[in-house]
Amino acid sequence: MNFNKSLIPILFLIPFSACGKPQVVSVAQDFQPYVQKFQQVAQQQGKPVQITNLVVKFGPMENQYERGICEIDGDNPPTITIDQAAWEQMSDDEREPLVFHELGHCVLMRAHRPDMMGAGVPASIMNPYTLAGWTYDEYKTYYMKELFSVEDTL
Repeated sequence: MNFNKSLIPILFLIPFSACGKPQVVSVAQDFQPYVQKFQQVAQQQGKPVQITNLVVKFGPMENQYERGICEIDGDNPPTITIDQAAWEQMSDDEREPLVFHELGHCVLMRAHRPDMMGAGVPASIMNPYTLAGWTYDEYKTYYMKELFSVEDTL
């Protein structure tokens, strides 16, 4: 076999370079069950996701009306920040759609979808406004199917 030995170091580094972007997964304990459930639901919907670059943490919001935000900024890992005071006042039926919405942005690269179904019910968990817990409960099966089937990327 005849090949250029000077290429060996380059070929060895290519699989580990990830285009120079650091790969980080750092999910605060409060959010771990929701991230795991997101991955389970994705699998159930036939759209498995593997989260390899994501930060989920508590932090302040610039806008007092926001409960969470996804930031995608250059070489930094996608970062979801959740307002802790709001989180502590929320039920699980409000927490899950909030985290799934932000994961929709940071993992699935989904954009906001402001359209409505009948009776003023948001047509997507990617609605720009927080879903009421009862709305999420009533339409959860629909929302999970929609979340993992629509391709309206950022």
